[in-house]
Amino acid sequence: MGLIRTQKFQFFKAKNPLRWSKATRLGTSLIRRGLRDLAYDNVSVRLGDGYDGWPECGPFDAIVVTAAPGQPPPPLTEQLKVGGRLVMPVGPAYTTQHLTVVEKIAPGKTTTCAVALVRFVPFTRSQN
Repeated sequence: MGLIRTQKFQFFKAKNPLRWSKATRLGTSLIRRGLRDLAYDNVSVRLGDGYDGWPECGPFDAIVVTAAPGQPPPPLTEQLKVGGRLVMPVGPAYTTQHLTVVEKIAPGKTTTCAVALVRFVPFTRSQN
């Protein structure tokens, strides 16, 4: 999942609830080191399943989700700024889904548009 805010980019590394271990924490360290080696100093790394977004860093201009939940998670639409867009596949697992654009048009109001048929992996939640 990518959360984008003007002048600052955030990166989520999906947490696999079945394999939460030192290896996962090491992966986050490697991401940070790789970004530093590439001279990216405007990227933050956070470990989590992504459903709740990153409220303390919002509001966001755009949020991109690369796994398909049944419906857009409400915390993500709440974290969009007015005029911001959430782009994500929406639909049942292991079948055709809709690439969906949710645009926040006013506080508490959104418009939704399905733009293409797609197939993505299912969006899974952590067990914690």
